[in-house]
Amino acid sequence: MGRYRSFQEGASMVTDSLAAVRDVLAFIASCDEPGHDRRKGRGRSGGRDGFACPFCGKSGLDEDQLWRHCPMYHINEKNTDGVPCPICRETPRGPFQVHMHNAHGPPGRHEMASEFHMADSTLYSFALVVCHNKKYNSFLLVQEFANSGFWLPGGRIDSGENPAQAAIRETKEEAGIDIRLTGLLKLEYHPKQDRNGSQYVRMRFIFYAEPLDCDQPPKSIPDYESAGATWCRADQVASLPLRGSEPVTYFNHIASGKPIYPLDLIHMTSSSS
Repeated sequence: MGRYRSFQEGASMVTDSLAAVRDVLAFIASCDEPGHDRRKGRGRSGGRDGFACPFCGKSGLDEDQLWRHCPMYHINEKNTDGVPCPICRETPRGPFQVHMHNAHGPPGRHEMASEFHMADSTLYSFALVVCHNKKYNSFLLVQEFANSGFWLPGGRIDSGENPAQAAIRETKEEAGIDIRLTGLLKLEYHPKQDRNGSQYVRMRFIFYAEPLDCDQPPKSIPDYESAGATWCRADQVASLPLRGSEPVTYFNHIASGKPIYPLDLIHMTSSSS
């Protein structure tokens, strides 16, 4: 490919956009402008002599100019450790380009996203199962405790488990049914914020499954997992008290012959594999 070959041969930019060319030329002119007052910039000026690029030695740049200069002129520079930063005078751990992008310029002033300023977020992962008994054309529902209605079998993925293992385990625990996962209906990723303002992510795998034994009776003895389970036809589910509307959506999706994605769409391992 011509574009990639150009970079291999030393180009730092390839474009057919006149607007992009104008933008870059204006930036280059501003860096070489006689009498340019670096103190008027939003970042640090670097004093009388400004900052110098650690790759090519070009000097007289203010913080924002150096921040933009590095990728524009040195996008092909290898990620090497131990390059001193001319702005903060530190030798960052890891590649200089990563440090420059996140610690200085607009990200360093919190005007843009910076990986260095991002708080860690907790990931909560869940596996849900839409289990279709083709012999009786019915779907599996779990009866939640405390009269909370019916819901899909599933729950949180335990430490060391992969999503498929969690789906099989939760269905057995909550519904008493042994299943075989045969497809994937949806993969969800929802960034959220709790009452205290802390960030977290809820991730859900919604699997399609079939019972190993279509005549295996569902769970009927209440325990801490559920009050029991039952089979239900797609045209019956809307009349039941549900914890949420998703069983209606997914059962109708299957009953109407809509797509089911293959399991190998996602690669799963566990801590024991």
